[in-house]
Amino acid sequence: MDKLVITGCGLLTGFGTNPTATFQRICQGESVVRQIGPHFAPFLARTDFSCSNDCPERSIGMAIAVVSQALSSNPGFILDDMTAVYMSSSKGGMESIENGAFFDWLPDGPARAVASKWKLRAGAFNVVAACASGLFGLAAACRDIRSGRISRAIVGCTEASLTSTVLAGFSKLGVLTRKGMSPFCRERDGFAPGEGAAAFLVQRQKEVFQCGSASFAVPISGYGLSSSFEHPLRFHPEGPEIKQAMMQALYMADLKNDQIDAICLHGTATENNDTAETAAVRSLFGRSTPCFALKPALGHLLGACAAVEMAICLQVLATGTIPLTLGFREADSNGGLFLSEKLLNRPVRRVLSLNFGFGGHVGAVILEKIL
Repeated sequence: MDKLVITGCGLLTGFGTNPTATFQRICQGESVVRQIGPHFAPFLARTDFSCSNDCPERSIGMAIAVVSQALSSNPGFILDDMTAVYMSSSKGGMESIENGAFFDWLPDGPARAVASKWKLRAGAFNVVAACASGLFGLAAACRDIRSGRISRAIVGCTEASLTSTVLAGFSKLGVLTRKGMSPFCRERDGFAPGEGAAAFLVQRQKEVFQCGSASFAVPISGYGLSSSFEHPLRFHPEGPEIKQAMMQALYMADLKNDQIDAICLHGTATENNDTAETAAVRSLFGRSTPCFALKPALGHLLGACAAVEMAICLQVLATGTIPLTLGFREADSNGGLFLSEKLLNRPVRRVLSLNFGFGGHVGAVILEKIL
């Protein structure tokens, strides 16, 4: 079966728009999380992205920016009536709705804007799955390419929803940190919300060989999707739905547990999420597979976190460097995972990225380096 591969990437975080420089700063132990928010949400991770007059809604402008960057990284990517858009946003233009611009608020705005700018007719979709939206959108694109409905896809997620309404809601739920993120640690107390975006170009590997324009091609070896029926905001403490998504990804990729070289954890630094994620990962991989969590460095980018963290995983594959987990000190009492306080340099052929979110949505994807 012909593999599906990622052949272009665009990224926007508080570190800027350069994926390589962003990864280097993460590896140096830097963070874009700042104590700049209101008293009920003090720690935030903002970008310095500013909108143009032509595109006043930030989530749409950010989507256009990362797609432009992805296309620049692979100028031979074909844009025609067999190219579809899967640009998700978990909340849409929250800034616009608070300012009264209701049309710009519609959650499908970023997908529509991308399809309109590049004149694409094969569909413009917003696949909403809370903080796993990026992975669910990727899965939808892969299914449509496999079915023959389309030949290739622009996939990604954008989030710019650090409004008073959204922050107050998270604060009411008691999930926001008051002292900085420390996932999987005894002293954890929640996450720092952020904003960002990422986009990918996805196509069949044989098309890449025919065109020969891509500077890289990373296979999407497998993915898994699952859901929880326990509670919309909490997982079962043993994480069976998280384990199921990872097992699906391994099965699709035809891989064994010990063939995964690194795991990018969701790592929200909330007690239930950390406990369930630790139990699920440990049940499949034990404590020997290196794990890392990116949210202390990038912030929790809400709907965009899955896509942005997948972009960082591309850098892990390219460099063979497994980032440290900022804020990780004393592990919690449930036994912990293989999390490092320093960089690990070792061969990384396959990385599994894991994300889940409110509503019980869980996604896992395995990316592979071509040897």
